[in-house]
Amino acid sequence: MAATYSSPNHQQIPFPSSPLYSSLGFSFGGGNSISSASGSASTPTKQHQPSTLKKSLKKREFNDEEDTKMSIGDDDGENRPVRTLKKVKSTLNTNVESEEGDVGVLLASLPRESLLNVMNNVINQEPSIKHLIMNKIPQPTISTYLNALNDSTCNIIQSIPIGHSRPTYTLSRLKGPISNWTKVISTYLPFFTSNGVHVTDKFIAIQPTTVEFIKVISRLPTLTNDEIPQSLSGLWDKLRKIWSDWFEVVDAMVNREGGMFSSSVVNNWAKGLDEICKSGPDKPLGFNHSCQVDLINLRQNWETRLGWLIARDITPRPEWAA
Repeated sequence: MAATYSSPNHQQIPFPSSPLYSSLGFSFGGGNSISSASGSASTPTKQHQPSTLKKSLKKREFNDEEDTKMSIGDDDGENRPVRTLKKVKSTLNTNVESEEGDVGVLLASLPRESLLNVMNNVINQEPSIKHLIMNKIPQPTISTYLNALNDSTCNIIQSIPIGHSRPTYTLSRLKGPISNWTKVISTYLPFFTSNGVHVTDKFIAIQPTTVEFIKVISRLPTLTNDEIPQSLSGLWDKLRKIWSDWFEVVDAMVNREGGMFSSSVVNNWAKGLDEICKSGPDKPLGFNHSCQVDLINLRQNWETRLGWLIARDITPRPEWAA
């Protein structure tokens, strides 16, 4: 029996009791089932929409107290192996150093002058490392110093203009060689003349240094004390001080403390003093004259206080040094 529906005007509209089939093979009727043309029904398949995938979060935890670490979290709750930032930086630095090459190999291949320029530039940019480098350099031997001293002295003599030239021109030509010469002496000599060095070893360094000094100033133009370069006058003041200290120590050891030296040592001292003191009637001029007077005074004081060790008499003073 067909169901009826009452419209607002009280007319009844009949509904068919059997399903209606469409020409496309689908039927629309009572219930929620979907039937095929053959009338068989199937249960609708429930479809799930894909869930949104969560992105893995990479977390960095920084600890400033000890070591800085990175931890990476995964969806399954497990942490992958982590590396500390220190290790990462160390690896990067190692790679950079290996790419730059071995500095020692490069320095060893440089000529002497180029290596010296590199070291001077580094020290000029970082003056604080000068003291560190000096402490790492082994103490030079006396032969090393004397060879360097002789080479620098020869360089000065070879740079002196041939013939008579104006003193100002000669000094301008010798400015560089004299500067290098004084640097050699100022650098090496303290190794052999400090307070801890024995007087016999100190004499071995100071005597040949004075010989070279006299050799240089005797070849320079005649200059007064006011005209002499500051590098030379300052160096002479240091040499006089070293000689004075040496004499006072030897005098105290022998005459106040009762110490003795072998005759060979004392004779070598006497010969060394004679070598640096000019003899003869020719008067040295200018700055050379004042230096010679200082040395003659030193020898006379030594002969007066210590000459008795080898029965040495006092050497007469030249007239120009009287």
